[in-house]
Amino acid sequence: MRRGLLTLSCGDDVIRILPPLDVTEREIEMGARMFVDSVDAVAD
Repeated sequence: MRRGLLTLSCGDDVIRILPPLDVTEREIEMGARMFVDSVDAVAD
């Protein structure tokens, strides 16, 4: 949540992302970037 993206774990190898129904393409791109940055941060 530090990066502003709320996700839920769903099993050992699944991450759920729950955007609102009216999400914009820009918000999807921002969320995807936040997710990738977060994964990169914990992989280092």
